[in-house]
Amino acid sequence: MTWLEYIDAMLPLIDWYYRAGRPIQLLELGGVARLRRDRPAEPYYRRCDGTEKALGCYLCGAVRWSCCITPEGRPLPCLPMTASPRQSCFPRALDIGLRKGLSDSLYMQFADSRVRDLLAQNAECAACPHRLKCGGAAAAALAGSGQDLLACDRQMCGFWKGGYEEKILAALRRAEQVYGTPPPQG
Repeated sequence: MTWLEYIDAMLPLIDWYYRAGRPIQLLELGGVARLRRDRPAEPYYRRCDGTEKALGCYLCGAVRWSCCITPEGRPLPCLPMTASPRQSCFPRALDIGLRKGLSDSLYMQFADSRVRDLLAQNAECAACPHRLKCGGAAAAALAGSGQDLLACDRQMCGFWKGGYEEKILAALRRAEQVYGTPPPQG
C-alpha cells in the first residue's frame, strides 16, 4: 500500500469517527488528521506555512526529536533510512564517538538541513508551486532516489499535486457540518 492509498483508506474513518459520536478521546490518523472528542479536528500532515518563513523550516522533523541507531552503531536521522544504501555514509558512533556523531557530522548536517537548502539544490522542487507548503521528507526522498538526500520526495509530490490537502480538509469540514463541531476547550 502506498502512502496515498493509505490516506485514501483513512478518509472514510473521519466520517465514521463523527457518526459514531467521537467514541475515542483522541484518534490520530497519522499523516491525515487528529480527531478529538472535545475540540475540533485538525489536519495532521507535514506542511510548512506557505510563506517565505517556510524556507527556514527543517527538512526532517523526526530528527529534531529522535535518533535511530542501527545495530552496527550508525546514528541515522530516522528508521526508514536503514533501508537505504546511503546509510553507510553515516559514520559508526564507535568510530567517531557519539558526541561527535551527534554534533559535527553528516548526521547533524542532515538534522540542520532546511527547505532553503533543498530548493537551492533541487531545481524541480524550486520550481514547484507547492514548494513553500511541502518541504518534503529527506528520508523518503533518499528512499526514492537511492542516493540523494535533496531529491524530490515523490510521496509529497503526489500528496500536493494530487490535491490530498484539499481532500483531507473537505472530509473534516463535511463531518463537522453533518455531525457538529465540539466546542473549543481552553
